[in-house]
Amino acid sequence: VVEIQDVLVTALDRADEDSRRQLLEAICEQRGVREIADALLEFEPSALASSLIGGLQWNDVAGPLTLSRLRGQHLDSSTTALPPCPNLMFMRDPCFSVRDRVVVSRMATPARIIESWLVAFAIEHSGLCGTGTLLFDQYDLERNQAYRSLEGGDVLVLSPEVLMIGCSERTSAQT
Repeated sequence: VVEIQDVLVTALDRADEDSRRQLLEAICEQRGVREIADALLEFEPSALASSLIGGLQWNDVAGPLTLSRLRGQHLDSSTTALPPCPNLMFMRDPCFSVRDRVVVSRMATPARIIESWLVAFAIEHSGLCGTGTLLFDQYDLERNQAYRSLEGGDVLVLSPEVLMIGCSERTSAQT
């Protein structure tokens, strides 16, 4: 058993700058704070992993007074630049394994998308989780919502020949 934060720290440390930038830009874009991606690149891996999982306050981000910061602080009375990912502790949701493969889920709600991105990045770049191929790891916004949500909590590997997938509000029958 390993802690996702520890694996993410290792991955952030080992990944090249382009891969880290791509992850941070995607996360910041999804959260509506794209302008802080460059500042996050300057964080040490342990501080960055902690911020991506536990959240980040505006006071902890160097940079100009941006529209996102003004909106958060004055309209929403929020000091949060990046909200935490508290549901990341439910590791069966953002990914699951089938034999030697890791299937990265497509989360049903936009609030949980980042969990899958962090897990995929950690697995791909850490070197700690074997060499199993990642499947279903790209978030597919072009496909109709009914055909793109699959969460690991709805998947059970019953035997080497049997996989059971439940249909729920998180995993659609069409997927």
